[in-house]
Formats: sequence, structure tokens, C-alpha cells
Amino acid sequence: MSHDELITFNYNGHSFVYDIADADEAEKYEAAIKKMGETEKSLPKDGTISVIYRAQCKYLKDFFDDILGAGAGEKVCGTKDNITTCYNAYIDFLRFIAAQRDSILDTRNALRDLSPRKTAQPQPVQKFNPPAPKPNQQKKRHH
Repeated sequence: MSHDELITFNYNGHSFVYDIADADEAEKYEAAIKKMGETEKSLPKDGTISVIYRAQCKYLKDFFDDILGAGAGEKVCGTKDNITTCYNAYIDFLRFIAAQRDSILDTRNALRDLSPRKTAQPQPVQKFNPPAPKPNQQKKRHH
């Protein structure tokens, strides 16, 4: 998979470029997740199903707007408040982020494996010391 494919979130006929390896984008993601945690506390827990679904869809659409830009929530989730559609979009986005994180870890591991190790000690050069001849291999001396 190319880097461009890795950072392009294609969903519901729309494409969004989002690269979690970029510090600014990572910061945006962290802020959106934090906002979700705060908003989740105020989501209705009881009442009619339609009220609960609308609130949850707005919550997820707002997440996409915060991450991918204004209007992204409706582009990704659609204009209707279908909770299954919104959940599936969110799951796919989390998988998209997970694939990027896996790629970052793979790169970091490759760098670790390929980089010279600072702690490696040079091995001493061993001198060639031929083994001593066995008693039956010693030359016989004639007096």
C-alpha cells in the first residue's frame, strides 16, 4: 500500500486525506477524542430511541467534522441520522487510524533493527593459535 493510499480515508463516495503521523493531525485527533469523552457524558441515556439515535449520530458527525473538516460528518455518515451508518463509519475510521499506527510501528521497528547499536561492543580480534600437536604427531628426533 502506498503512503497516499494509507493516508486517504475513502468513505461513502468521498475522500479525505488524514495522516496521524503528522503532529498537527495527531493533536487534532487527540482533541477530538477528548471532546467525545466530554460530550458522551451529556448524551441522553433514556428517552425515546429516536432522541438517543439523533444525539449519538450528531456526536459522531461532530467527531468527523473536527477531524476531517466542516461538513465531513454528513459526507461520511449521510444526511439522515441512521445509527448503524454512523457506527460503521466510525469503526472504519478507527481501522483506518489503526492501519496508519501499524505502519508507523513497522517503520520504527525497521529503523531499530537497521540502525547501528550504540551499546554493541566490538569483538576482540582472536589470534590464530594452532592447536598443539598431539603426542603421536610430534616429529621424532634422531640423535
